[in-house]
Amino acid sequence: MQASRRVLVICRNSAGAGTRAREALDIALAFGAFDQPVSLLFSGDGVWNLVAGQSGEATRSMERLLGALPDYGIEPLLADAESLAVRGILTEQLLPGCRLLDRDAVASLVDANELFFSA
Repeated sequence: MQASRRVLVICRNSAGAGTRAREALDIALAFGAFDQPVSLLFSGDGVWNLVAGQSGEATRSMERLLGALPDYGIEPLLADAESLAVRGILTEQLLPGCRLLDRDAVASLVDANELFFSA
């Protein structure tokens, strides 16, 4: 039996900017539903999806979906610390369960995964 491949999904878009953020989440959920090891990293404008209590239907819907990720074995939510800093987002503003990764940790995460999706 072949070992499961590790999958990294990178979300680079905010929920309010179209469907790409939702597509990244759907990819992660699909892998999680089939018990594939998957990590979900938010980078670039994707870090806006991790800010708690936003208004707008797209962002509220995203927040609900992010809350369901642990049920699929997808945790913690990973955030590119540099992307947060550039956008002025404070750690206190993030949804519970987020883990910040510095540039070196992001590079290590990319290297540690066999499959890679970016949306």
